[in-house]
Amino acid sequence: MMIPLRNTWKKLHTAYTTRRDPEFMRTLAGLYWHILLITITLIVIGTMSYGFVKFTSVLRGGGGNTPTLSPNAGAAPTLDRAGLEALVGSFSERRARYESFKANSSQIADPSR
Repeated sequence: MMIPLRNTWKKLHTAYTTRRDPEFMRTLAGLYWHILLITITLIVIGTMSYGFVKFTSVLRGGGGNTPTLSPNAGAAPTLDRAGLEALVGSFSERRARYESFKANSSQIADPSR
């Protein structure tokens, strides 16, 4: 069992060390192609397995946060008058700051001149 594996390893080592020779390029191209196919196959199998596990967990009801159809289930708390006034005031302050920056813009030298 070890001898065929050892011979294969020696052939691959020889092919890699003399990879510029045309007779070994086909061997290396085949090796790279098989490595690429195996990697893509493992990625596809892993992705499909993950999707299947998530799908079955949703079907079993263990999905965590299950959506509800109740209109009050996800409703945001209502704003009180003080909170609304504070929010409008912060927007007014922000607009005043923007207007002051716009009016007092600093002159920046154009580097292309």
